Amino acid sequence: TENNGVDKANSALILNVSGTTNVTPKRTKPTLTKQIKHNENNSWGDVGDNAIGDDVEFKITTTIPSDVSAYDKYTYTVRDQLSEGFTFNDNLTYKYYDADGQEITSVTVGPNKTVGDDSSTTDYKESFYVTFDIKELVKNYPTVAKIETYYSAKLNEKAKVAVTAPDSVNNNPNTAYLTYSNNPQDTTGKEKGETPKVTVYDWTFSLVGNKVDEKGEPLADAKFQLQDKNGAVLKLVDISDGENKNVYRLAIDNEAGAIDTIVTDATGKFTIKGIDDQTTYKLVETEAPAQYNRADPYEFKFDTTYDPANTLQSIRMLDGTDSGTSGSTVKIINQKGGSVLRGILFGLGKIGRAHV
Repeated sequence: TENNGVDKANSALILNVSGTTNVTPKRTKPTLTKQIKHNENNSWGDVGDNAIGDDVEFKITTTIPSDVSAYDKYTYTVRDQLSEGFTFNDNLTYKYYDADGQEITSVTVGPNKTVGDDSSTTDYKESFYVTFDIKELVKNYPTVAKIETYYSAKLNEKAKVAVTAPDSVNNNPNTAYLTYSNNPQDTTGKEKGETPKVTVYDWTFSLVGNKVDEKGEPLADAKFQLQDKNGAVLKLVDISDGENKNVYRLAIDNEAGAIDTIVTDATGKFTIKGIDDQTTYKLVETEAPAQYNRADPYEFKFDTTYDPANTLQSIRMLDGTDSGTSGSTVKIINQKGGSVLRGILFGLGKIGRAHV
């Protein structure tokens, strides 16, 4: 038989007859699935979320055709495409399993890697491929039924960042597919079969700060740090431009030029990009404008939901005092005077305590 379409496989020639007969062809083909690890609970799925600078883990599972004996040569190639928000970490681990799901062996190797613009699409800027000689693999491991390929990529400074919901575009996709030998009559083993492409998505978020006085007027010269839940200061990089002022993102590793304090301008507003979901942060005002008292440190974390089509449906900011407030903006109020109420107004809620 001839196949009309890439996600198919020819059968081997099995008989030669004169006249008419009905034949059920014997042919098999591999499959591919892809998943991203969700860093909060170490589960695998279609959607993840991370901070800029995190190493994001991926898993590609490919099956071995049940019978490749009719082929003189049989190979398949895992092809992975990362959007520009990822930097591929040069690390790959393969795990071989039998049909019962028992691990046969695990191998960590360097990839046969190609990096650069992918000619098939402008959405993916970095790619790699790994080719498996399936005939040789089955010879060495006769019970092998599937291969799991693991690798990681760093969420980098080009990552798209979500600010509000709903949102279906400000994410960082990662796509994989498989090309494979699909014609036993072709003794070269050329890979003319191709599985459907599978895409997973990683999200990261923005914190928007709004510094005002008790009348709601913006305040300049307030100094802030973003800290983790243990009080460690998180380094930031100023990415402001001509149109967007006081915009920062989380620094990556020991990035040059990183700072630990931001200062509000006359608008009182600032944005920090690259915030993770379900990770506890503290926004700490280290110095208030002249004649004002510092607000108390504010501890929060984002909580997000998605629909099956990978649309970000909602963002809430949880502060531990209620069920959370919709959105990603926090309003920080400074009070004047000696006897003041210090606090942070967060959405529609307010926390603080009296000081004399």
